[in-house]
Parts: sequence; structure tokens; C-alpha cells
Amino acid sequence: SIAQSERVIVAPAVPIARENQPSPFTRTGPGFDDSVKPDFVERGGNLVNDQQLGISHNAGTNVVMASGQLTPPLQHSNGTSFAGPRVANHLVGIIRDLRAVVPEPSAPLLRALMALSANSPSNSPFLNLDDSLNAFGYGLPDAARATDCAGHSVVLFHDGSLEADRVALFRIPVPIEIRDSGRALKQISVSIATAPAVQAWGVAEYLAAQLKFRLFRGDKAVEDIVAMMQREDGDENLAPQTRVDDLPGKLRVRRRSVGTL
Repeated sequence: SIAQSERVIVAPAVPIARENQPSPFTRTGPGFDDSVKPDFVERGGNLVNDQQLGISHNAGTNVVMASGQLTPPLQHSNGTSFAGPRVANHLVGIIRDLRAVVPEPSAPLLRALMALSANSPSNSPFLNLDDSLNAFGYGLPDAARATDCAGHSVVLFHDGSLEADRVALFRIPVPIEIRDSGRALKQISVSIATAPAVQAWGVAEYLAAQLKFRLFRGDKAVEDIVAMMQREDGDENLAPQTRVDDLPGKLRVRRRSVGTL
């Protein structure tokens, strides 16, 4: 949960969190096998430091919602339980747009598109990427951005099954309009979500929960790319005769090789 407001009503109190910073009552991880947890964040309210009441909630920093009654029609409160429905609302928007081409989208596809749409909230106090991931996950989702295909962007997706301990290659065509555009910065964002089976003896270990990916230029030999996929970050590339460098990204291979997203 992140705070959506610093505005305090009536009471002479000071908000604890700045706007879009982690709510004072929110929690993070640890996820299994050092995976990112939580996946996403949304607005869940804030707390204030009141000179008389101490740490308390305030109508100005709370989340406003329908009361379910005629009078009063609105109520307010705070908590991570209010961030959850907001994230679910983004999923509904993605499903609505996606059903034009996929009548029954899978849960991993929806999670992958949600991650594709997410950005770190503004006012983040974290400069280190690992710290930001631990606090915000992949960020604040945006349903409209998840499936947006415009003159400057294209969304491609695959929804299917992959065998364990295999390397799968996907070609990413870059449209000529984007390739030849005058923009100095061109970005490729990749998100992969899986639904691994849970071990029968508990949730401490998952099947197929580690799935790493790399991006390579399209003019590299397939056998060299497959050999490169078999090594971890920092390992010597001994399998192929010619070294094949992957395209740089924000996340290290080890960071993006754990968890189910």
C-alpha cells in the first residue's frame, strides 16, 4: 500500500508518509527464494502523528469509499485491504481490452500485462533498484497502458505452456517505423508470468519457479544464443566459440530468475 494524500483535516497532525510513498502500516516480503513481494502497490491510505492522540488515522489521509448506506453515503478508512481491490480493478480493465483478441485470458497473461504497465510511484525515496523492488514491487499498475498499441508502441504476447529445463526462443519484430524513428531512446520491456505447480508437501518449494530471460540482437546465431542462456550472471561463457552479449537491462539475470513473475 502507498499513501495517496498528505492533506490532514481538522486535527493539528503531521502525515507520516509523503504522497505515493509506502504507507506506514504496509509490509514487504520476504518472498520464497528471494522473489519480489509484493508484486504491485496501490493507494491504501496514510497515518498521522497527532500531538494529543499519537499515531492515528485522519479523514484527509484515509481512502474514501461507498458506505453501503443511504446516510452517510461515504465512509473512509485505511489499510492494505483497500489497495487490493484497486489492483483488481486494473485487472478488470485489462480483461476488457484483451477479450477482443483473447476471449479467456489466462491468469499468468494478465499478471504479465499488469507488470508491463507498472511504474515506480513518484516521490520514491529509494535510489537503489533493489530497494525499490522490495518496497513497491514492480510498481503502480495502469490498465490503460497495459494493452496500449499506438504509433510509438507495440504490445506482443504469447500465452501457452513451456517445458521445464528447456530454452524457448521468441522473435520480437521491431516495426520499421520504430526502428527508423529519430527518437534517441527506444525501449523494449519484457514481462514473464508463470503458474507453476505447488509441491504436494508444502509451499516452501515450487516447480518451474525459476525462469530467466535475456534479450539478444536478431543477427546472432541461434546455437550461440542457446549456449549463452545456459550460464548465469558473472559466469564465463565457455560453451560457444563466439561470445554473444545480451542487450543491457534494468534487472540483473539473477534478480529476474526467481519467483513466478
